[in-house]
Amino acid sequence: METMVRQVGHVVRVRALRGVRRARDRPMVSVLYLAAVSFALLAVVGRLPVSGYEAVWSDSGAYAAGVAVADGRGVGALGTARGLSGLLAVATCYGVLVRTAQREDDERTDHRRLALSPTAFFTAELLDQLAFAGRLVGVVGVAGGVAFAAGAASPTTAVTTLVAVAALVATAVAVTFPVALGVRLAFRHYPRVRRHRLLLGALLVSVVGFAFVRTRSSFALLSGLPVGWYADLALVGAGVGASGGRAVAALVGTPVAWWLGIATARRITDYQRADAGKAGETRGDPAIVTRLRVAGGRLVSRVASRPTAAVARVVWLRLWREPRALLFSGLVVGATAGVGLVVVETLPTALPAVVATYVAVATGAGVTLDPLGTEGTALPLTLTAPHGRERVVTGYALSAAVPGTALSAAAGLGTALAIGASPAACVGAALVGSILGAMAPVVSLAAGLRLSPTDAATGSRGVGLPPLGALSAFSAVVALIGMPAIAATAAIESGSMSLSTAMTVAVAATALLGLGAGWYAFRDAVGRLDRYEP
Repeated sequence: METMVRQVGHVVRVRALRGVRRARDRPMVSVLYLAAVSFALLAVVGRLPVSGYEAVWSDSGAYAAGVAVADGRGVGALGTARGLSGLLAVATCYGVLVRTAQREDDERTDHRRLALSPTAFFTAELLDQLAFAGRLVGVVGVAGGVAFAAGAASPTTAVTTLVAVAALVATAVAVTFPVALGVRLAFRHYPRVRRHRLLLGALLVSVVGFAFVRTRSSFALLSGLPVGWYADLALVGAGVGASGGRAVAALVGTPVAWWLGIATARRITDYQRADAGKAGETRGDPAIVTRLRVAGGRLVSRVASRPTAAVARVVWLRLWREPRALLFSGLVVGATAGVGLVVVETLPTALPAVVATYVAVATGAGVTLDPLGTEGTALPLTLTAPHGRERVVTGYALSAAVPGTALSAAAGLGTALAIGASPAACVGAALVGSILGAMAPVVSLAAGLRLSPTDAATGSRGVGLPPLGALSAFSAVVALIGMPAIAATAAIESGSMSLSTAMTVAVAATALLGLGAGWYAFRDAVGRLDRYEP
């Protein structure tokens, strides 16, 4: 037993050190994670009785709920806590599922499995996942519990909340980990599932995104599930009507879920076999595709050199032969669709600007987000050619900007016509869309080159999944550049600005921001490739 504990501790410690090194090598990704956790902390804790704090966050949260309970006004505190428990469980399950399903083939490369017993190995795996979820989701839950206890002047609630959050995260990890292993097994041994894995991922991201945007609906749905029992455990002594039976059931369910998780993970890995390799089949290009690709290449040749146009044609050929890269766009749209829906519900006339922004993000979320990985084994030869770096950046940018400009402009114009906008608004929507569509691929290239891991770039032989950090940073920049159009729509609605003036300001501001961001992104992308050594 002592030997197993020591071995498990060693594995967890090694995994933690690897995580620290990855975070140190990719600081921008760590900043994005920190920003997400900080926002969640502000939303859950809410306003505090600190001078000047309302300037940072003024909405009520756990502290205000605790004060209401202390004053005898906390009627809905338990229901809200149950809904919050559900959201924390959803976040934990999503993080563990994505982290495990995307992990490389550890069963063939991790030699610790030869030295550890299955129980020790999977215990270490679950503890590693628990540490990952704890420093992201657990911190938010504990902070909310402490804030509630401070507002209610109930020190025991802080202790029970700590226990409840630990039990909740541990249970979610134990339930999700074998599910993630099953997903990996399905991806490996079922070609049809493997071909559609990005579509399945896009659906998952969409569901999770809507869950966090539509918090009221999510609270109402999740509060009635057993996962809400952990809120009863957290508030069992707070005087809000928490059920003692549910609290005990939640506490007992954690070790049971842990044992079942290890047993199920062992059973799933018993069915895993060595991958027989990817059975890829080449497809001939239909005549219409060839003609379109040649016509697009001629169009690019009018504004760039022949080698640059050749890069763009190769990118289009890869997209045709491996169209799963287009599903990367669905990941972004699915993850942020709830935010766009909220904007449109608040400001219906902003629909053309929102649609144009989404189309621009979608056109830039394909191969341009990971040019190193997409070039793969051809990267060294490409970069060592005369002016290879400039031609790669320009070719990739034009491959997405040529169709992206037309698609974004058409989307903005078509949406404006569909909602019956004035001619000036239609022209403005088309111009804003064309600017966003032309600029987005360049920003995408810079984000991908700055945030993509370069150590495994030349090992790729196809279009790869872009890193989450690059995807998030790129989407945020494009959304910020599209904000002047939404702000102009709000100004028209409020009557503070005339239609013609607002459209002029929106187009000018979008063009100024787009040109500035595009110029900086292009120089940064070329500079990154100049410093890259294949």
